[in-house]
Amino acid sequence: MTVHRPEDVDKVDPTKEAIVIGRTVGLRKRVEIVRRAIERGVRVINVTKDVIDELSRSQ
Repeated sequence: MTVHRPEDVDKVDPTKEAIVIGRTVGLRKRVEIVRRAIERGVRVINVTKDVIDELSRSQ
């Protein structure tokens, strides 16, 4: 499922689906989407190094 907003992660069934972050989503929303996906146990297909760096900086 393609996701463009953090709220879209709540609509995904983590046992059956993974998410792809939309191409036009900026870094700030990407970080929030990945953070929410981690909380819910949803797999993210296209996580970039920038998002991982930002997440590690904020923790």
